[in-house]
Amino acid sequence: MDNRASMGIIGTEYKKNFTANQVWYQLIPNKPLLIDFNRKEHMLIVAKSGSGKTYLMGVLAEEITRASQNTGVIMLDMMGVLPTLRIANTDAGTLHAWNQKMILHPIKPVALTNVEIWVPKGDAKEFEPDQFDTAFSMKANQLSYGTLCYCFKMDTLDPQTNLFRKIKRIVKKQNHDYTISDLIDGIHENREDLGFKIQTADALITKLDALVELNLISSQGIDLSEMVQEGKIVVLDLSMSERYTAKIIVNFLAEQLLKTRKKMKNKLLAAKSKKRLINRPTNYIPPVHLLIDEAHNFFPSKILKTYIKEGRNCGCKMTAISQSPDLERSVYANITHLFVGQLTFKDDLARVLNMIPVEREPKPFRAEVKDLDVGNFLYYDLNKKIEKKIRIRPRKSLHPASTEMEDERKHFIETYQQHDNVIEFLKNKGNVLMKDIPSEMKAECAKLIKTGKITAKNEGGFTYVELC
Repeated sequence: MDNRASMGIIGTEYKKNFTANQVWYQLIPNKPLLIDFNRKEHMLIVAKSGSGKTYLMGVLAEEITRASQNTGVIMLDMMGVLPTLRIANTDAGTLHAWNQKMILHPIKPVALTNVEIWVPKGDAKEFEPDQFDTAFSMKANQLSYGTLCYCFKMDTLDPQTNLFRKIKRIVKKQNHDYTISDLIDGIHENREDLGFKIQTADALITKLDALVELNLISSQGIDLSEMVQEGKIVVLDLSMSERYTAKIIVNFLAEQLLKTRKKMKNKLLAAKSKKRLINRPTNYIPPVHLLIDEAHNFFPSKILKTYIKEGRNCGCKMTAISQSPDLERSVYANITHLFVGQLTFKDDLARVLNMIPVEREPKPFRAEVKDLDVGNFLYYDLNKKIEKKIRIRPRKSLHPASTEMEDERKHFIETYQQHDNVIEFLKNKGNVLMKDIPSEMKAECAKLIKTGKITAKNEGGFTYVELC
């Protein structure tokens, strides 16, 4: 079977060269890294901050929806940098360098039109209305005891957990679309009959009140089939979220996606065994790829552990992006594709060395990983026991992250107004002595001289300025 159409172009092998005081990377044309996104495989990206993890995350999203068009993509964005997927890459130099070498795999700048930005309902007030498309919320009946235990570090056998389970069953019989307030009322009304102490009830009510404060749970909730659609990328911006909000959302998505896809798989298997067709459900959720940035913040989690262990068989895939490999063993055991960027701590390097499928001497391996530059990764296929040293391909869309401080003033209207005022003044006056420039315009005038938009000339001991 020809699976080239489903192969994602992630990067290429390279050589590091030194010329005088410069370092440059020689891309090797016939050694691209291609990944088949139609296979049921999880990924892990591990590197310290600023090494190119989020950049690689964007490349993966671009390739998943191109190469596997029946898949939906959800990206949990902890830094608020992924909305720029909707803007085309403006780095012509990097694109040209890639295309010169990789003639068979050219990259063109593209503003992705299949991207939606979602924010948690409780955080929507922190964003301007034009900064997002949809507010994410969930119904009270979608709050599981597993998510409650995870967020508040409770044991599944804790009395509060037991009370929560029993109250849910009682309230659900009365009203399937119950609210958090209904749960709290149910605790007050049924605690004594169920044999729970007042301290247990009060502690559980305190936690439920905390969830109300987050304003994440509403009577409407969201329909997952609107969020997860074939060929669509949903960026869930959690950059303004409280820790509890992010944890609830991550666990809710992992739990609900896995549950829904399991049901879909069972329907399809039954139809296949009977050799018949079935109607596509109105709330159909296609195979889904969940990309979790800063994943170390969400482990250990029983729900995520189950998602990773059982998800592949029903079309639920995950890419975990982390600054540290200190995750659960169950994550490592189910990973196929491993990307290792620059790491510096000895314990992190030791964990990675224990994960890789090839024999490496510890000392040279540690030196190599420490020496990796931004955008360069060691790649491992853990099943095929393959190791490659790759440079990530240029993004088609814009990536905003930089280690340099950006001059934010250039984005503000008053900056452009100052610019226009100087230009208009010189248009009316023509050749003007620098000393005659109004004081409020001098700073902007000096800036325009440096950028070459205004000419400054010395004549007879005087400095004249004029438009170029």
